[in-house]
Amino acid sequence: MLLEKIVFISALIFSFAFLHSLLAAESIKKRFQFRFYRLFYSLVATIHFSIIFFFIVWLIKSSTEYTFPLSLEIRVFFFLIGIFGGLIVIASLLQTDVLSFIGFKLSKEEKFVKSGLYSFIRHPMYLGTIFLLVSGFLFLSNWLYFIVVIDFTAYIIIGAFLEEKKLIRTFPEYNTYKRQTPFLFPYRWSFFKRLFIKRAPSDHETR
Repeated sequence: MLLEKIVFISALIFSFAFLHSLLAAESIKKRFQFRFYRLFYSLVATIHFSIIFFFIVWLIKSSTEYTFPLSLEIRVFFFLIGIFGGLIVIASLLQTDVLSFIGFKLSKEEKFVKSGLYSFIRHPMYLGTIFLLVSGFLFLSNWLYFIVVIDFTAYIIIGAFLEEKKLIRTFPEYNTYKRQTPFLFPYRWSFFKRLFIKRAPSDHETR
């Protein structure tokens, strides 16, 4: 029974990953190119995600035998993780053209953003999304939810690698940015140095 539920959850997530990736493929975009394709893509993704989200939540909520208790401290931790993830996602969207991202505004050319959060990691929006996924334990404290987090995180990471291949073809300078900027986590010393260590004034500034 447990295996069947795991397979069902993974199949739902795979269906989203497959359709999402298929519609994002350049060959499909060129074949079905029309004025508001991006908006169509966003609507399909939102509707599809809402449907599988409903079934996954229903399945997890009905599987009470796999539920585990959460202490107040752990609940606060997941709550803070969710707030942090949400702020990262919002900040990342604000640094890009949100209306073009959704498809409400037509953009003739893609933009390569490498400032703000994108100067610390290459995919801040994906990192924020992973944090939001993890915070879901606050509402779905069930062992089955681990499958949701693992599957979606795997898809996000694979999708990010595939997206970077396209970005390298579109923006040759992305290779340099890729070498200088961490993938998902700001693990390099330079990140903490920029945050916590003040830059020493130059001779010109002290005169």
